[in-house]
This record gives sequence, C-alpha cells and structure tokens, in this order.
Amino acid sequence: MRPTSWKSWNELLKRLSPRNGGTQCYAYSHLYGSTCGISFYLKRGGDEGAIEERLEGRRAIAEILQREGVDAFVSSSYKRAIQTIEIAAKRLGKSIVIDSRFRERDLARHDHFFIDMEQAVERAFSDPAFSYPGGESNAVACVRGVCALEELLAAYRGKKVAIGTHGNIMTIIMNHFDSAYDFQFWRKTTKPDLYRLTFAENDLREVVRLWEE
Repeated sequence: MRPTSWKSWNELLKRLSPRNGGTQCYAYSHLYGSTCGISFYLKRGGDEGAIEERLEGRRAIAEILQREGVDAFVSSSYKRAIQTIEIAAKRLGKSIVIDSRFRERDLARHDHFFIDMEQAVERAFSDPAFSYPGGESNAVACVRGVCALEELLAAYRGKKVAIGTHGNIMTIIMNHFDSAYDFQFWRKTTKPDLYRLTFAENDLREVVRLWEE
C-alpha cells in the first residue's frame, strides 16, 4: 500500500528494527554542493583544505557505517551523494544501487531566483501543497521519496540499508512520519549528516543521529 497523504508518510517512517525482525535505514545527507541553483549546502572551493575536509567526512561516514554493519547501499543519482558513501561501500565490499527518487527536491525551476532561500523553503514546509514555478511541492516530493523507501523496506526486510539522499528531501520524508522533523530541523542539519531510522514492519520506531560534529 502506497502512502496517499502527508500523515501516511509520517506513518511510514515508523517501521524498522532488527531486534523486532525489522529493518534499519541509514539516511545520510551528502557533503558540500548545491542544487537547483539554490545553495541548500554551503559551496566550498577546490583548494586542498576543502578537498581534505570532504575526504575526512567520507572516511568518518565509512567508519560509522562499517561499525553498524550495513548490508546494502542505495543512493540518489547525484554525484555528491554517491561520493559520500563510496569509501564505506568499498570497505564493506558492496555495490551502490542508484535510485533517482532519492534526489534532492526541485524547489523551483533552475533559473528561478530567491531573495531569501530559507524563507522560500519555510513557505514550502508551511504549506505542503504549495509549489514555486517549475518546482515540486513538499507533498509531491514526499510521494516519490515514500514510494522509494517503501520498496526498500520490502526488498531489504530485516537488513541494514544506507540511503544516500539530501537535506531537504530527507527532512520531507522524515516529516511524513513525525512532524517534529520540520523546517527548523532542516535548518539544523549539517553537511554531512547521518540518521539511523529504525522500523518495525512499516512503522518508524526510533530515529538516532549518528553523525558527531
């Protein structure tokens, strides 16, 4: 059964716990980059310091996921999301499955200009049905993200799956299961960030932040 409302998305994030024969999803937000012409993440230059910082972030993510014993890796089609878990996947001898439905939400068409990006995102969260020209509403982005997650829950029942996604769509997905994951939560997410979502069947039971700054 596919979720048909914002409330049903919140119902979905409540299902994953190996101790109860369920599944654990590790939702991570990638390192630095930008999307849709809007700086959802701070852009960094190509100097050695920035490159080394990214590499250290990937190594840290790899250590966490290796320690957790992740069984499978799924990522959005965006290069920065894939790169964030490449080291982890190689260490565990796993391939990375690409699912474009975990890509960042399109807030607006690429040439649309926002004077205040955070204010624009806040408006979208305050009205899930609202969308900017050429963009996705929270509700629309939620549907594609939920469908992708539901399929993972069915395919990897009882397993541990790392999902490479992005800050805005990750928050939208989590908000569907629990309204506490709202615009203010999104503002506090970091680059990278990592959460373990524990499900029992299709009910979200626990969310634990694994990333330490």
